[in-house]
Amino acid sequence: MTSNPEFSLTQESLSREQVLALWEIARLANEELELRPMLQRLTDRLAQRFGWELVALAMVIPEENRFECQAVTSSLPTDVTPGYSRPLGSGVVGEVAASGKAVQLDDVSQFPGFVETLGNTGSEICVPVIYEGKVIAVLNAESSRPAEFAGQLLLFEAVSEQIAGAVARGMLYETNLTRARLLETLAEVSRLVVDGRDLHTRLNDLAGYLRQRFDLVLAAILISDEDGQFWEDRALSLDDSQAPVDVEQWPIGKGIVGRAVRVGKTTFVPDVSVDPDYLDYCKGVGAELVIPLRFRHRILGAINFEARDSEQLSLATIKALEAVASQVAGAVELAVSHRRLRDSEQQLAAANKQLSDANQRLNELALVDGLTGIGNRRKFDRRLDDEWQRAVRHGETLTVALIDIDEFKAYNDALGHPAGDDCLRRVAQCLDAKVQRAGVLAARYGGEEFVLILPRRNFKSAWQLVEDARSAIGKLGIEHPNSRVAHYLTASAGMATWRPGAESSAEDLLASADRALYRAKERGRNRIEGADTSERVR
Repeated sequence: MTSNPEFSLTQESLSREQVLALWEIARLANEELELRPMLQRLTDRLAQRFGWELVALAMVIPEENRFECQAVTSSLPTDVTPGYSRPLGSGVVGEVAASGKAVQLDDVSQFPGFVETLGNTGSEICVPVIYEGKVIAVLNAESSRPAEFAGQLLLFEAVSEQIAGAVARGMLYETNLTRARLLETLAEVSRLVVDGRDLHTRLNDLAGYLRQRFDLVLAAILISDEDGQFWEDRALSLDDSQAPVDVEQWPIGKGIVGRAVRVGKTTFVPDVSVDPDYLDYCKGVGAELVIPLRFRHRILGAINFEARDSEQLSLATIKALEAVASQVAGAVELAVSHRRLRDSEQQLAAANKQLSDANQRLNELALVDGLTGIGNRRKFDRRLDDEWQRAVRHGETLTVALIDIDEFKAYNDALGHPAGDDCLRRVAQCLDAKVQRAGVLAARYGGEEFVLILPRRNFKSAWQLVEDARSAIGKLGIEHPNSRVAHYLTASAGMATWRPGAESSAEDLLASADRALYRAKERGRNRIEGADTSERVR
C-alpha cells in the first residue's frame, strides 16, 4: 500500500490524525469479506474517531434506480437505518449517487431538495465510492453543527478510494453467495417436487419450505383446472402469527393473484395498502408477489408470496422465486397430466424423463465451479473417494497433484479482481484441455489452487503429466507485472503417488501432496516436488 504514489500524495495532504484514520479504515476494509459487517465496522470507526453524529454508507442499485443504506452509526435519533432507501437523485445522497460528484455542505439549508433525517441537521458531507468507473456506493456523514466537515473532504475522498475495492469484493461475494443459495434452493425444490408422493402433499411441503426459506408471512401454490374456471388444488403455508385461512374461499379471478393470472406476468405490489385488488386475508402484510406457473404457452396456476415489507422481496429474491416457479411448473404439469391422463403411459414416461434430465443437469451444475467452469471442490472430494476405494480393491496406485498459481495475490493487486478472475478461467481451461484425454480429473480446489487426480499411473508417468500441465500454464504467456518469479504467470505443483492400504486414507494422500507443494514454494516456486510411496509394502 505504501508503494502506491496516489496514496503517498494523499498522506502528504492529510493531517496525522487523518492519515492514522485512513490506515485504520484500509485495514478494517480488508478484514471482513461479508459486505454489511465490514461496512458497519467502517461507519462505527469513523463516527467514534471523529465524533460525528451520523455516518452512513449506502449501496447504489442502478437497475432499480435507487440507493439503499447498508450501514449506519448515529448518536442521535434518525430515520436512516439499514434498508433505508430512496430514488437516485433524491436528497444529497441520491444526488451524489446519480452524479458521482462529492458534495460538502457547511449549511444544509442551502441545498435544494435537502431531506432531513436527524431532525436538526446543520452540515453534511457526501462522497461517491467509485470502482472501475462506476458509482457503487455513497459515504455520508451528517452533524447538527454547521461547518462540521470543513477540511474533511480530502479525507472522505481518500477513505472512498481505500474502501472501493473491498466494497466491490463484498458485492461479488454476496452475488456468489446468492447464486449458491439459489442452487441450494433449486436442489431442495427439485427434491420436494419429485419425491413420489401425491401432488397436494408435495405442494404443501413446498409452500412451507419456500415461506420459511424466504421468511415470508404467506406462501401459497394454486393450481387451476384445465379450463381455468376454478382452483383444482391449493397449498398454503402461514407463519405462526396468522389465523387459519380458508383457501377454499379464494376466487380464481379476483385479487392480485387473479390479475397476475389474467395478464400472465409476474406481478409485484410493494405496498398492498394502495392496491384495490388486494384481498386482506393476513395481518401485517406490506407487499405481495404473484408468479404465474407457466408451462410452454399455458398457465397452470400461480405461486403467491406475501411479505411484511417490500425489502423482503428484493429484485434478487424475485428472480430466485421466478426460477423456482419455472421448476415447479414442470413438476405440476407432470403430476396433473398423470392425474388426468392415467391411460397415457408413453406421455407419462416422456414427462418423467424430462424432469429427471432437468434434475440431473441441476446436480451436475452443483459439481461445477461457477467461475472457471471445471469441477469444483465437491466434485474432487467425490472422485477422490471413488478412486481411493477402487485403488484399494485392485491394489493400484493413485496420484494426487496440487497446482498453485505463483504470486497470485500480487497479480490481483496489480491488475484487479476482474483480471484475476479471467486469469483463473484461462488456467482452468488450460489444465482441463491438457489432462482430459488422459482420464485425469482437473478441478478447482479453492482460490488460485487447482488439483489433479491421476489413477493407475506410476510415479514417473504421473510426474511427467503433472509437469506438462504445470508448464502449460507458463506457456499461456500471461503477463505478471508484480511476480518475483518471472515476468509471466507461473505455477508450482506438489504431488504424491501412493498404493492405498488399510492403514492409510485419501486425506493422508492429499496431505502428502500438500507438503510437496509447500516444498516447491520454499525452493523458489515455478517447479514441481513430489513424494512416491507406491512401492511401500502394505
